[in-house]
Amino acid sequence: MSDELHSEPAQTLAQRLDALSRALDEAIRSSASVPVTAASAESLKQQIIALYRESDEAILAAQQAKAAAKTMAERWKQLNLAPAPTAAAAPATPLRVDYLGASTFVEKGWNLLSLGKTVESIEALRKALALAPGQGEALTLLAWALVTDGQIEAAHAPLEQARAIDPNDPLALMVWGRWLALQGHFTDADSCLERVLDAGDGRASLYAHLYRALLQRALGAYDAAALTLRQALQPG
Repeated sequence: MSDELHSEPAQTLAQRLDALSRALDEAIRSSASVPVTAASAESLKQQIIALYRESDEAILAAQQAKAAAKTMAERWKQLNLAPAPTAAAAPATPLRVDYLGASTFVEKGWNLLSLGKTVESIEALRKALALAPGQGEALTLLAWALVTDGQIEAAHAPLEQARAIDPNDPLALMVWGRWLALQGHFTDADSCLERVLDAGDGRASLYAHLYRALLQRALGAYDAAALTLRQALQPG
């Protein structure tokens, strides 16, 4: 793999896994009629190895960011805050819910997230929730985008709201498993991600495989991580 590949942000790992899965599927299909060349097979092998290595880098970066955020949280407590000004309560206005408009921003948020554009994704998903507060998919995707952007604590509120709407939603479970892993709750995270794999949701299952492999790799279970990634790459 090139140096350019290793310089990509950690949040693109999931997108690269998706692309590599498609490339491997195509290679397997093609090799049924025309044997794959040694060079092509070696290229796929090196891409998988590179993904393993970048997983380590992503985990280390997340741990360092978490430690830095905790330090900043303690420093924030040193702020001398001015008293909040009092204001008359604004008159209540009817809440207008626009599910159709919200769905446009949900789709946009998902597309931006899949491209690794987390900041833009967060903005789009917040617009969706402004139009339709409490929309489950928008809450889940917003939490996922925040987690991917390293805003672990900020992701907790929308994620809890999404899980309250549907505790068994595979996508919300997948994000919850990732959140737990980044918080150091490894056993609960693994159990949660395993539930996603059993749910049979293709999109959630793909990312659950990736995040479970990252977790297993971080815990030193290298063989288990390799098996999990191989399962993710198997044609559905």
